[in-house]
Amino acid sequence: VAAAAAEMATCAALCRQVSPAVHSADLAKSRRAAAAPSDEEKDPTASLKLAYLKRTSRRVPTIQYVSRMLRADWAHLLLAYTALVVAAAGESSVPLLYGRVIDAIAIHHDTDEFLKWMGSLLLVSLVTGIFTGLRGSTFILIGGRFGVRLRQRLFDSLLAQEADFFSAVSVGDVTSRLSADCE
Repeated sequence: VAAAAAEMATCAALCRQVSPAVHSADLAKSRRAAAAPSDEEKDPTASLKLAYLKRTSRRVPTIQYVSRMLRADWAHLLLAYTALVVAAAGESSVPLLYGRVIDAIAIHHDTDEFLKWMGSLLLVSLVTGIFTGLRGSTFILIGGRFGVRLRQRLFDSLLAQEADFFSAVSVGDVTSRLSADCE
């Protein structure tokens, strides 16, 4: 050990003579590498996991996968997006109606026009409120149904795994996937 340390010190001294800037960068890099444990030291099953993942993984385009899972909710999605458009149109027209109400009473001093625009404002506000609630509740329903389907597919996938999978993946990782990642 002492001989190896002396040889390393000699090598370091030679490197400093050749290029001090390169040596300090290399020295800092080697210190970081020595201080940080490798993946094998952190997780002794890392090589098993990598080998299993290389053997069994396949790439699935995410947008297509999610779209396929949402196909069952196409009617709910149509309702939610229709409610979204109606609510957005209503929210956009409210400032115009406020302006018309103010113009009718402050500029034109016309009570009939004021009542007409005030009734329109109340009707648009009521419709906007209803469709905003419908939009929110429908998207929450879709999200819940999607979460259930995602958890079910993950659980089915776990049941179909080989025994190597369970020796390579810890129980905590599996539990974390089922609970936290599917919310």
